[in-house]
Amino acid sequence: MRTRSGWLAFLLAAGMALAPRIGWAQVGGDMPPADPPMPLPLSNHLDRGGLFGAIEFILLRQTRPIGHQLVAARGAIDSDGQVTGRPGLFLGSGRPALWTDDLGPLTYAPGISAVIGYRFRNGFEMEVDWWHTFTARYAGGATLVPYNFLSGGDLADTFLTASVYNFTPEFGGPMFKTPSLPAVNAPAGLAVPGQFYGVWNAADVMSIQFSQRFDQYDLMARIPIFQTESDRCYGLFGGRFAWIWERFWWRTVDSGFKVDTPAFPTVRVDPFTGQILRTGTTVSTSRLIGDNGGDNVAIYTNIVSNRMYGPFIGIGNEYYLGHGFSISLDLKAAILLDIVKERAKYERADFASEAKRSRTEYTVVPQLQAQLNIWWYPIEGVQVRAGYNVMGFFNTIESEKPIAFNFGGLDPPWEHRFLRFFDGINAGIGFIF
Repeated sequence: MRTRSGWLAFLLAAGMALAPRIGWAQVGGDMPPADPPMPLPLSNHLDRGGLFGAIEFILLRQTRPIGHQLVAARGAIDSDGQVTGRPGLFLGSGRPALWTDDLGPLTYAPGISAVIGYRFRNGFEMEVDWWHTFTARYAGGATLVPYNFLSGGDLADTFLTASVYNFTPEFGGPMFKTPSLPAVNAPAGLAVPGQFYGVWNAADVMSIQFSQRFDQYDLMARIPIFQTESDRCYGLFGGRFAWIWERFWWRTVDSGFKVDTPAFPTVRVDPFTGQILRTGTTVSTSRLIGDNGGDNVAIYTNIVSNRMYGPFIGIGNEYYLGHGFSISLDLKAAILLDIVKERAKYERADFASEAKRSRTEYTVVPQLQAQLNIWWYPIEGVQVRAGYNVMGFFNTIESEKPIAFNFGGLDPPWEHRFLRFFDGINAGIGFIF
């Protein structure tokens, strides 16, 4: 597994020194003013009302809804019987070479959270929150080199074969794939075309990748319920947009052989003897390593995009610990309409041909969220926090077995998932103006 965020470590280190949202009103009245005073346009006198804003870095891990589906096995199919005399006979061990969940362990994806809002004199607050995680990418693959070079006496296990069927001739792959398996009734040394028909039959390299990212936007109001010298409670409500985007990607490379043009028979007369001479007919083959033109590369993608809209409510409590520190817990519940965009597609790498299917589905998604934070108020008008978040989305759509092997009738199972779980940490800084 990997994620294209080489500066993740930097974000984490910087994030622990910083933290966001500034509905972060200070609790208690024993916070002294900054000494010496800071030359910044900041204030902690929220009883007067004012603008606030914040930014923080987040690390968020989410469920990876990919199951255990066989992608390819080791071996090749004699598609027309030229090699074995039996069309459709499988050559090789048939050992699994690649599964859809060969993606490595889960990881935390880095991201960013930002907020801007306004507090009124009566304590009522309005704010806009945004969460975004950078795309996390998990990858795996198989090549023509099996484990421990166990390829069999005929090298059949150096090939990879997937059971894609009902495809068009544009995905037939190279006509000449190997001269190493002699054809039935073929002249010695002659490479016969079409022994292993199809890009996914007797392929050389298969790669898979799963990508996912998450965004959430809140328009939120915060209403004070009660407040003492060391404790305050507040209500939360507003509207939410949450977006979970996922893509499964599978690439197949099917290299071939170059067959030199045969020398056709010619006739000439020896000028000294008058004898008729004929040239012989020869055919030679040579492997084109890396002959991966777009016509010999097939790409399959399965994209699921859960876009959820709806209201949420919640409650929070902050307890002042003293010496500029406090602890808070926010609980939220939402009911969201999920508009799900689903798409599966086969295409050649040169985009000359494709087959695809798209559909839109609607479902209702309940969501629960909890956020525990430690707050620090180092100087007047500045608030720092670090915390832990958990979220659960119920009844979203997933594609646990993402590959549809029927090229002519693309229909991968897009199914309801009981729970998607998110958890992660946040750290950032906020300012009150």
